[in-house]
Amino acid sequence: MSRSTMEDRVSAAADDSANRRRRFPAGFLWGAATASHQVEGGNRWNDWWEYESSGRLPFASGDCCRHYELYEQDFDLARSLGHNCHRLSLEWSRIEPQDGQWNPAAIEHYARVIRALKTRGIEPVVTLHHFTLPAWFLRRGGWECADSAQIFARFVAHTLENLGEQVGYWLTINEPTVYVMQSYINGEWPPLQRNSWSGVARVLRNLARAHVAAFAAIKQVQPDAQVGFAHSALWMEPCDPQRLLDRMATRVRDFALNGRFFVDCAGGKKASAAQTGLCGAQLLYPLLRAIRGLGAERGPGAQLQAGASSRWRAEKFNRLGGLSPRACRSAATLLGNGLAAVHHRKRDCDRGRRAAMPFFAGSCRGACESPGRGIECAGISALEPAR
Repeated sequence: MSRSTMEDRVSAAADDSANRRRRFPAGFLWGAATASHQVEGGNRWNDWWEYESSGRLPFASGDCCRHYELYEQDFDLARSLGHNCHRLSLEWSRIEPQDGQWNPAAIEHYARVIRALKTRGIEPVVTLHHFTLPAWFLRRGGWECADSAQIFARFVAHTLENLGEQVGYWLTINEPTVYVMQSYINGEWPPLQRNSWSGVARVLRNLARAHVAAFAAIKQVQPDAQVGFAHSALWMEPCDPQRLLDRMATRVRDFALNGRFFVDCAGGKKASAAQTGLCGAQLLYPLLRAIRGLGAERGPGAQLQAGASSRWRAEKFNRLGGLSPRACRSAATLLGNGLAAVHHRKRDCDRGRRAAMPFFAGSCRGACESPGRGIECAGISALEPAR
């Protein structure tokens, strides 16, 4: 072994030892996250079960990892890893299996789950909607229904009445733009609507209203509670920065998938005229396809970028009408031969340019493709360097 190699190993070991001695600052929350339908198993009252049992989805809502029964063992494992917080979701369809009919046993179960966390010194962070809906709610139109926000607020109020004293951190809705993309653009999640742009507009608007209504319901009972929603973000760049249509497509996708529309709605703001105009670029898609058919080299496209020092070509988006099959299936991961560690960007004020920083590491492939299949961990996939 060369002297330089030995020195490198000694240096790496010293760095690792120093890292192990470090401690998080006081009050820092460190933990893991689950979603009810992805880990509990045995749920027969939500939209995924209905679509799977009828053959409209090629998955099965089976036992999963039986977290519904084994949660105490799971929390013991979390504590052994040094976790002091845990994000979980409440399965709406268990608590309200029929419209307006509450299940006290489900509420008591989640009360026991939360108590099990707190007795282990683990702070619960509770999500109220994580992709799945009660089957009766979907039959009424789901998030397209005009009174969907009020129905959700009723569920939130009932939950707060029974569980509020034990929880100080609430997430109203998990990744609303991911839900809309998978359910109303890609057509892979219930209600399996593909490129339903009218549905996208209605659902985004109603999800924003639902967040506002849930926020108000929580704050009415718990003024000091921390309330937000889980937002997923992607950094996008044009495939060819010199092409106007590529830059336009990038801004459209950044505006839509990164949730600025939803954030603006939730904050009571309106999208700027420039952003609204860019969203109108979707209307150009049939024309652009026709132009391409007449000899245009390719349609407009955007690409995902990751890495602090290297540029990687993850996937080109050659259609304005929807994502390509190997493109991003959630805002946290690329599937197939794609990216498993997504980065977001922040403004580097000192150097006056954008710098990438880690946002999410590791693939939640099962969770992204199907909440009913649980989480499958995967390593970093190889990417082709951009030319």
